[in-house]
Amino acid sequence: MGDFSIEKILMSGATLASLLHRSSASYGDLHGFLFGHVVLSDSIPLSDDATSTSTSAAGPSHTATITSFISLPSHLPLPPPTTLSSSSTLLGWFSARRKTPLRPSLKDSLITLSLSSTASLSFTPHNSTALHPPSLFLLLTTPLQDKLIHTHEYKAYEYRIPSKTFESKSLSIINIGPSFRSHYDSFSPNAPFPLMNCDLKGSNAMVEDEKGETLGGHKEGFEGSEEVGYVCRGV
Repeated sequence: MGDFSIEKILMSGATLASLLHRSSASYGDLHGFLFGHVVLSDSIPLSDDATSTSTSAAGPSHTATITSFISLPSHLPLPPPTTLSSSSTLLGWFSARRKTPLRPSLKDSLITLSLSSTASLSFTPHNSTALHPPSLFLLLTTPLQDKLIHTHEYKAYEYRIPSKTFESKSLSIINIGPSFRSHYDSFSPNAPFPLMNCDLKGSNAMVEDEKGETLGGHKEGFEGSEEVGYVCRGV
């Protein structure tokens, strides 16, 4: 099993929104597994994003992409992890809490160590031959102060087995931020909108509408005259 580090973690905006909604809608704390894939690239792509914190400018790097998750109340133990599909592997797990510090606890360390030490859960990243354990940990919590404008805080970690410590990692949300503007510049629809048949009303239809409005006016006038007659007769 190779001792390498994941340089960057990606997560789609839809997946993050779903995870935050699940955390908010829950009556208590949640935890669960994170699924996705890891790709080995020859070099780290250059980015104009000021939030990028890559440790090296060139050389092989591992990028993890979180694509899905499963969750359950935290008072229930995590079930034996399984793989959702052949294209999605177990990357790690997450914990969603309320009003707690944004740092891993001793329990988090023990759970992550258990996952990382299970040889059957190791996977091979794309373009690589070395095995890598599910060592990612995503921590979500609500702010300690109620008057803040945001509702959640989150931070990603990678568990380093040799030192048995958590290492903070940058988490980039796909489709959010200046580095993803080029995605929209080159956007083109997969298929055009289908043609829709629209029946335009002709002059005859307009005449019918006018007749309908005239008959309605006559009816209202007739009902009004009846009410006047009743008043005159003292009814």
